Amino acid sequence: METCLALTIFREEFNMSFVGMFTVLTFVKVFHWLVQDRVDYIEVTPTVSRLAHTRIVTFLLVLLSLDVVFLHQTIAAALAHKGHSVQLLFAFEYIILASAAAATFLKYVLSMVDAAMEGRWDG
Repeated sequence: METCLALTIFREEFNMSFVGMFTVLTFVKVFHWLVQDRVDYIEVTPTVSRLAHTRIVTFLLVLLSLDVVFLHQTIAAALAHKGHSVQLLFAFEYIILASAAAATFLKYVLSMVDAAMEGRWDG
């Protein structure tokens, strides 16, 4: 929602490439929400197959890779534009998504360590 409000600042740059970038951003954001929900589900499920763990880690790594690639592309486009552009907004959105993916991965790792230690964290 806040992205839509911020996009009104750049209404003069509204074109088909802008719509495409916004669609891709929304699509990637939805997959971030799905992986966060999946990690929350795995965290409370008593038995999870190795295949499920492999899929979740692979999916997180793919999302993080996509975030980095799109971030690189938006920064390169912003530098080529030489000034304020909508690319900066997209770059910040991909930074937020990449940090959320890293936080989700860390949450997953800590959850798996806790499950392996059976809740005992004494030194």
